[in-house]
Amino acid sequence: MKKLVFLSLVGVVLIGCGGGGRSLAGKWTMNMPADASLPPGAKATMEFKSGDAFDMNIDVSSPNPQGKPMKMAMNYGGTYKLNAEQLELKFTDFTFKADDPKVQSMLDASLGANKKDMLAKMNESTSGSIKWIDNDNVTIKSTGGKDLGLTRAK
Repeated sequence: MKKLVFLSLVGVVLIGCGGGGRSLAGKWTMNMPADASLPPGAKATMEFKSGDAFDMNIDVSSPNPQGKPMKMAMNYGGTYKLNAEQLELKFTDFTFKADDPKVQSMLDASLGANKKDMLAKMNESTSGSIKWIDNDNVTIKSTGGKDLGLTRAK
């Protein structure tokens, strides 16, 4: 659950358009803070679509509990609003996909029973501020005080 709350903060602060004609529209690579509670090597991307929609994807490759390699994809979607330099996010859906059928079965059981509550928890802290470094790099500060970098995908 801690990871989901952190991910909601990550997503919250990633959303919006910058001032001065700058825009987050397009694909970005997320530069996760060291204390992001994600396994080493996790790769995270955001795509800001036209209108107010976004997708966030986190791909993880790590050993399963038996030590065998396992891949998992966490996909989030929702809407965003920008008011000056303050960003707000609303998660509307998320899915977890694992390549290990046993892990997927556990995820499905857990999400099926708890998804509504998990979305509500993710949407509790959904604001942050954005600082443009240049047109291809931004720093995001969540309400929790964590800095997160975004680099525009080339």
